[in-house]
Amino acid sequence: MISLATPVAAQSPTSPTEDRRFAVGLVAGASQFDLSGTGTTAIVGARFETRLRRWLLAEAALSTFRPEEQSDPRVALRAELRVRGIGRNFSGSTAEWLGGLAYRF
Repeated sequence: MISLATPVAAQSPTSPTEDRRFAVGLVAGASQFDLSGTGTTAIVGARFETRLRRWLLAEAALSTFRPEEQSDPRVALRAELRVRGIGRNFSGSTAEWLGGLAYRF
């Protein structure tokens, strides 16, 4: 018996979702703050990502919110934590911890 086989999507080195190189998104939610006053306010943002290599992803994001503060300190200490679920049913995850200083002028 002679047979021929051709690869199908499940057997190919890249799945159809890996061929997608760009993603854009609009996000909205709530931001809880404890600055010069405490509260919760709306936060909105836009995100863009592109796959540069199979192992390298570039991301740009812009978010904004307006907390009501009792004073306006010029120097601020910033910290950020992002936790992400990746893939179908969030089978993978990442956590990013960032910190820094800001000066308002």
